[in-house]
Amino acid sequence: MGGKKARGRTERAKRAAAARPSPPVGLFKTGSIVHKKNAGTWYRGEIIEVDEGDLDLPYFVLYDDGDEEDMSHEVAVEWVTQLGEGHVSVFQGKRREDVATRQNPNS
Repeated sequence: MGGKKARGRTERAKRAAAARPSPPVGLFKTGSIVHKKNAGTWYRGEIIEVDEGDLDLPYFVLYDDGDEEDMSHEVAVEWVTQLGEGHVSVFQGKRREDVATRQNPNS
């Protein structure tokens, strides 16, 4: 009887582990460049933050025009045009609210 319980727990644990999403293999690093087309216009951005704990939206992208967005790995695969080396961006470690201020100091 003890063996069946242990085996049952093991099987449940295996099923639970299989149901959990696995992290994307090889997340892009900070400094990776994104070129994304929106409404017929191309926009250049940089991945300035990578959150390995957020599998839905691991990337925070800051665009040259000051716009920003959280991006999924699936979308990033489509739009990343240059790989970053994980360098420390000028925005690295800054709170997202500070990014807009640094881009537009008069705001």
